[in-house]
Amino acid sequence: MNTPLEIVAGALLLMIFLIYIINKIPMYREERLELLTKYRKTQNMFLKVQDMLSDYILSHDAIDQPIMPGVSCGEYLHEMKKEFSKNLSKNLLLKIRRCNNRRVINKINSMLNEQGNKLIKTRELITQLQKKSSDNSELCAG
Repeated sequence: MNTPLEIVAGALLLMIFLIYIINKIPMYREERLELLTKYRKTQNMFLKVQDMLSDYILSHDAIDQPIMPGVSCGEYLHEMKKEFSKNLSKNLLLKIRRCNNRRVINKINSMLNEQGNKLIKTRELITQLQKKSSDNSELCAG
């Protein structure tokens, strides 16, 4: 038979555990909301940069033009589309919404940071191509 001391100790441990759980869940909820915001911003930025490259390819007939050594604009656009479906798909959105693990949240956050950095570099590459193209057209017109 359990003594009153054991019952009180068990109840106290149960209360401590419940308080811990209740305090942890809202923190993850806020982190998930921040991550969802970052996901949507990264996804929108990705689509804008992808559109920039696509517009450049169409307006300059540049599908075979190199964007960097050994990589054409068309190949780069194809890789961007694969990257989008791999890293910014609806599956990731669902994973973020269901996630209750700090390690997974941190991993997704670092992946989104990496994607954002890649997008900034890609946007700079496209801007350089556009500038170079406009310089060439001015030379031809002049």
